[in-house]
Amino acid sequence: MDAVLVGTMLGIAFAAVDLSVLSTMDWDSGVERLHVLTTTVLVRFTTGFVLGALQIGVPGWLYGIVLGGVLSLPLLRVDRAPRRALAMGLTGGLWVGVLGAALRQGVVLT
Repeated sequence: MDAVLVGTMLGIAFAAVDLSVLSTMDWDSGVERLHVLTTTVLVRFTTGFVLGALQIGVPGWLYGIVLGGVLSLPLLRVDRAPRRALAMGLTGGLWVGVLGAALRQGVVLT
């Protein structure tokens, strides 16, 4: 499958999963909620896109964890639960890295 298509699909999926987790949280104000949700969606889409489209000679799980953690660093400043944001970045990076590598190689996931 095309790397850009894989990255786009995984970016949308990762952003949707994290958005569903964040939608259950209580917020002090609508502005705070809008700010955190917008930042989270942009960071998670970027993480999924980069990891899905990245093709280097390193196993997908390894660069998924590393880049998932690094790209989650901006959320540590914005999110009210920074440990959750980092854990979601590492876990999601792992899965996006593995799925991205598998989809680019043509492995059928059923």
